[in-house]
This record gives sequence, structure tokens and C-alpha cells, in this order.
Amino acid sequence: MKLLDALHWRYAVKQFSQDVIPDADIADLISATSLTPSCYGLQPYQIIQVNDRCVREKLLPHSWGQDKVVECSHLLVFAVSTAGIESIVDRYLHQQAHINNQALSELEDFRSYLIKTLGDRPNAQVIEWAHRQAYIALGNLLTSAAVISIDTCPMEGIDAVGFDEVLGLPSLDLTTSVACTLGYRNADDMHAFKPKIRFANSDFLRVV
Repeated sequence: MKLLDALHWRYAVKQFSQDVIPDADIADLISATSLTPSCYGLQPYQIIQVNDRCVREKLLPHSWGQDKVVECSHLLVFAVSTAGIESIVDRYLHQQAHINNQALSELEDFRSYLIKTLGDRPNAQVIEWAHRQAYIALGNLLTSAAVISIDTCPMEGIDAVGFDEVLGLPSLDLTTSVACTLGYRNADDMHAFKPKIRFANSDFLRVV
């Protein structure tokens, strides 16, 4: 499917069918999301894939009753680091050293630069920065899914604290950012046939 065709086809699914996304397609989508650009490549977020139906049912009360979290093929939760900028930087640099076969000592100047550049702020602001990075990744996931004809619905209408408790995220130094349900649209979902409401480029774009 061509890009614009895929984006016209995509919508925020309200009702999923019972069809299950193949594991290979989910793996491709996770890889595509991992390739999302992030600030200095730090990726200050992780994805929690919630397969257990019992866990999903526990998340339902924290999802404003949106049963998509239970009935979708796959539920992904973007969770951002709460551990502080040094932990985020060190996690990334260990990966860089591993991939490039470098000694960590060779990256010390870069580490100092990153911590000075990004860490001169309260941790609450670092967490907010991480949330913004996660949303870039969410956008890439939505587009990538549309290109391979997989339906999605991003969900901000959730209680992040409740999600954190159910998923045990505080013990992992993580907190919920946003959720995304994936699957295939139900033929009875009338929202699939509604026209998109978007501004024309002439109203959307300002050239200076």
C-alpha cells in the first residue's frame, strides 16, 4: 500500500475483529518502532506488550471502560524511564559500546556532554521530555502499521497510575506514557466508513 493511501485508510479503530496479527508482523512493527529517531538516539522509553488477557482485564478499569484493551489482537504500552538522565545515558552508551566494539572509557566525554546538555533540569522535566520522545515513536508505529494494513488505535484516555500499578512499572523505573491497541477492524465498526476531517493544506501549512 502506498503511503498516502495507507494514511487515508487508517483510522482510530473503535471495534476490532477477533483476527490475530501474525507474530512476524508484530515483530516487524516493533523493529520499525525501534528505528524511530529520538534525541541523541537515547530511546528513553520501552514498549510493554501485554498478551495476558487477565492482565488486560485488570487494565480495563483504568482505560475509561474502553474494551479495546481486552478485545484487540495486541496491546502495546509505551513506558518512559523515571530513573534520571544518567541512567538513560548509561543504558544507551552501553549499547553503543557493545555495537561498535568500543570501551566505555572512550565514550566518557560524550557521556559528560549528554548529561550536561540534557540533565540540567529537574527529573520531572526529563520525564516529560521522555514522554515527547515516546510520542514520536507512537506516530511511527501508527504509520508503519497502516502501510502493512494493520489497524491501530492510540489511547491517551487511560489512567497512567493505574496502568503502572497493574504492570508493575515503578519497580522497573518506568511509567506509562500512552497505549496503542492493534488488530483488524470489525466489519460492524461504522467509524471505518466516516470521512476524515482534516484541514486542507492551504489552511494547515504556513510558508514563511
